[in-house]
Amino acid sequence: MPGMILFIYAATVGFVVAGLAASAYRVITSEPVRFGTSGTSLFSLLSAIVVGAVLGPVIIVRQAFASARAGTVPPTWATAGVLLAIVWSCILGIAILAVAERLRDTLV
Repeated sequence: MPGMILFIYAATVGFVVAGLAASAYRVITSEPVRFGTSGTSLFSLLSAIVVGAVLGPVIIVRQAFASARAGTVPPTWATAGVLLAIVWSCILGIAILAVAERLRDTLV
């Protein structure tokens, strides 16, 4: 049971961070976050990778819900997208918690 609680906590942390970052991205750029690059430079490519890695769960959930509402994908595919986003959020949350723990150890 403690493993499941840790999984839920990590997934929550990851999705909250991704959601906050996606909201900040939308405030700054006035457009929703998406996968892909906006240019051909090295900085564009690297920023697209970082944005995709951190904001991926939000992008996938938003697209899964939009596709399900429009009826372009079956509900099972939308559910699979949400499950993928949950696992991705968990991995992101574990990485964020590991960085937070490392920072805490350096401060104490």
